[in-house]
Amino acid sequence: MALYREAAHTRQVPRLFAHRRLVGGGDLQIMEWLEPVDADEAAEFHRALAAREPAVAELAEVVWRVHERGRRELHWFAPKLDDNPDNIMRNADGRLVAADLFGADGPRLYAAVVDDPNLVATTIPEPERRFMTEIPLTNTGPWPPDVREAMRKALTTADTTNQP
Repeated sequence: MALYREAAHTRQVPRLFAHRRLVGGGDLQIMEWLEPVDADEAAEFHRALAAREPAVAELAEVVWRVHERGRRELHWFAPKLDDNPDNIMRNADGRLVAADLFGADGPRLYAAVVDDPNLVATTIPEPERRFMTEIPLTNTGPWPPDVREAMRKALTTADTTNQP
């Protein structure tokens, strides 16, 4: 949400009309209507953003500032931007906009659920991670039911252990 708020002046991010945190750690965002763009056009936008080219320089400044802040403040913030072509879309005016450029470092986060569930339990409040084993991420899952159950049990034990 910080990206949409801080980069609104660039007109290279979607207009955000509403944002709500959901139980379990999800977010609901209501944005302006967007259309998909060709993968090559999206890749070019991502390349320009990474190179901080003049056409996206203001946006790039905000993106990298928000990314650095996320890396400092959030334990499992992804080390790089999500360059998925689907994150670049076209608004009704015809402008390209960047959405959903940040994410979690899923492989590291889910490894910590297994290796150090206490760290996860003390870093991410239970209501914000309630459904994390149900998210079928490409790089970190989906997991077989027994693995998901072992993760849930480890976190439940950690939650119980860390209660005052």
